[in-house]
Amino acid sequence: MDFLLGLSSIIPTALYNKSIIKLTPKINPALTLGIVMLMAFGTGAIMIFWGLGLYESVENTKTFMLGMCGSLVMNMIGKIIYMLQNPID
Repeated sequence: MDFLLGLSSIIPTALYNKSIIKLTPKINPALTLGIVMLMAFGTGAIMIFWGLGLYESVENTKTFMLGMCGSLVMNMIGKIIYMLQNPID
C-alpha cells in the first residue's frame, strides 16, 4: 500500500507538467531551457512536499520512497517522449 501511495504522486506532478507545457507557446523561445528547469524544480518541490506530507502516515518508508522514485521515472519518461514528439520551436 505504501508503494502505491508513493506512486500516486505522479498525479500532481503530471498535472503540473501539463500546465507548464500549455504555457510553453506563450513564452519567448529563447527561454526554452528555463521551461525545462521550471518543470524540474517544480516537480522536485511537489515530490518533497508529497514525501514530507505523507511521511507520518506510511508504515514502510522504503517502499514509499521506491514508489516516489518510480513516479519520478515515469514522469521523466513522459516529459522526454512529449518533448521528442513536440519540439519547442
